[in-house]
Amino acid sequence: MPLELTPEQRLVLQTRSEGPIEVVDPATCQSYILLDREQYNKLLARDKRADNLPETRPARLPLPVPQHLDELPTPYEVTEEARRLFAKRQSGGGKSLRMLEEELKIQFYYGGLCVSYLRTPKGIVVVAAGRSGGDEYQRGLEAVPAEQRRKLVLCLPSRWNDEDSQILTPNDDES
Repeated sequence: MPLELTPEQRLVLQTRSEGPIEVVDPATCQSYILLDREQYNKLLARDKRADNLPETRPARLPLPVPQHLDELPTPYEVTEEARRLFAKRQSGGGKSLRMLEEELKIQFYYGGLCVSYLRTPKGIVVVAAGRSGGDEYQRGLEAVPAEQRRKLVLCLPSRWNDEDSQILTPNDDES
């Protein structure tokens, strides 16, 4: 059952700056956060997106390297985002659908990590992933034969669905 605002509460809502309002129950000293419907819906949508991620998405579990990107399942949301970007860019040329899907798949599985990979005739092979300069990442790089090291591609993909940072995403030219 919805509660009605008192005149005092309405005044606070009208004079506040953006963001939630903290409310305290004086009887219990319990603190609550009051959000407007739009803010609540945004939070709810974000939670639903997180709940609907396929189980194939690692919860920061390291993937073995080398890892053929084609051997990892392609989540539905990656496929849909690649198609959307491809349709948007088709008139101006640019990347193929497969290239967009590969970039997004790297972001999905390795977002937030330093990633080095090789492009091969059979597709992308991730050879190192981890914190830049970290032992795990260094071991992956050292396992690559010297003649192939100069062919390595280094990327720093943002985390999948990261709304707080737009740094170095495969889509950062899109606005």
